Amino acid sequence: DWSAAPRGPAARAAGLDPLERRWSARRRVTAALESLPPDVRRVVEGVCLRGLGLGECARWLDRSPRTIRPALQEGLRRLAIHYGLRP
Repeated sequence: DWSAAPRGPAARAAGLDPLERRWSARRRVTAALESLPPDVRRVVEGVCLRGLGLGECARWLDRSPRTIRPALQEGLRRLAIHYGLRP
């Protein structure tokens, strides 16, 4: 849901209107997804953005179900590094 605006003093201090905040959030998420290899990105998009289960994601991508979980784990690891949560 891209419509949820950031809350708190930092959001107000930024001086951005709600539409600008929405576009800013979309750019940040796009940059994070672009940091992933394409095959991993598709799995992360399927599970995290589309809300698919692992089996559904495997069918959606026409891949073996065994390959989905490791790809998702790799994608989440890389996103954690991208966001500075892991070295």
